[in-house]
Amino acid sequence: MASNLWPDHRTMPATSEGWCGAFHHKATEYFRACLETCGALRKKLEEPDCLGPFLRDSALSEDAFKRSTSLLGFTHYNYSQFNPVGGYSASEKTQQQVFGIRPHQDDGLCTLLYTDGQGGLEYAKGLRNASSQAMMSDLSLYSGAQCRADLQFSDAVVWEPVPFLPGHWIVNLGTDLFRWAQQSSSRSSSCRPCKATLHRVVPITGTRDRYSMPFFYEPNLDVRDPCPPHTPRYEYLMKDAAGGVVQKLPEKSVKP
Repeated sequence: MASNLWPDHRTMPATSEGWCGAFHHKATEYFRACLETCGALRKKLEEPDCLGPFLRDSALSEDAFKRSTSLLGFTHYNYSQFNPVGGYSASEKTQQQVFGIRPHQDDGLCTLLYTDGQGGLEYAKGLRNASSQAMMSDLSLYSGAQCRADLQFSDAVVWEPVPFLPGHWIVNLGTDLFRWAQQSSSRSSSCRPCKATLHRVVPITGTRDRYSMPFFYEPNLDVRDPCPPHTPRYEYLMKDAAGGVVQKLPEKSVKP
């Protein structure tokens, strides 16, 4: 893995040597605090009164994060330049124009998110039945390709705003945990399935810009699924990345 490229006052005239040094120190300190917190959360999730052993046993789970690919990000949503265009359309171009971040799930085991309190973050609570209008918590909404398909843009999805509590993290469960728990629960009653949080950020007009700090708690690239064929994690990441590239290619250049 590559090393971090830290802010440098010599190449960033708007900063100072003192500011860059303080940022380096504080970001490293915060990263370590997030890593420690997520490690404790992982152990809690493995307990029998929670999800149970989603990677077969605690020793395998511990080993799966020894070369963690965790990442701390700093995100700026420029709401002041948002120009709403005709609501949520099936058009790829329009979808990207009206979302701060389009509906998605995070990879890894979980994400710790801290924000400045500005609204816009929403999670998918479930699907609304077209005839009865009842809300259903359907696991298919949270599973792999189904979640990444057009269903996530459907009017049937019930979106709820996520409240901000000062001094608290927002926690999203990730796709690796979802997959491990699904596989383990299908083979043993000692593990329970869970959802990988489907969420989005919608621009809010007339408000100030939004800032957030997501910490993505991710395992080793080569950690394997708990059940046969024990697929390594990097194969899922490569498949998702390839799919993303193909979607962005001009239609004429994509051959069967």
